[in-house]
Amino acid sequence: MKYPGQPESPPGWYKDRGQSYIEKEFSKELGDLADLIEQEHWFGDPEKHSRYRVDFILKDARLIIELDGHEYHSSKEQLEKDAIRQRYLSRAGYTVIRFTGREVNRNPAACVSEVREILPRPLQ
Repeated sequence: MKYPGQPESPPGWYKDRGQSYIEKEFSKELGDLADLIEQEHWFGDPEKHSRYRVDFILKDARLIIELDGHEYHSSKEQLEKDAIRQRYLSRAGYTVIRFTGREVNRNPAACVSEVREILPRPLQ
């Protein structure tokens, strides 16, 4: 199977919307992980014209962190798009972990703690 996609720069049409509230709250709790994590990173497959923006990525750990706010990630259509995108990123060799907006709002530090538990020890 051909490698399905690589991290890349944003497409020309993309306008940065800035961080959402839950992304800001999650970012505040990153501490020393902030230097390892990139925000709003793009993946693409030129042959399929697919482009996906991920919320957070740790390239060395091949880990993607997605924060799913209720407003954007609750419709049936968006849930289907999220599932398709997650399979694409998994085929690219990344582990994808998701936190709901409710989880981040309740306890962003616990979400970051869970990320730390998933990370390989040498990265920390």
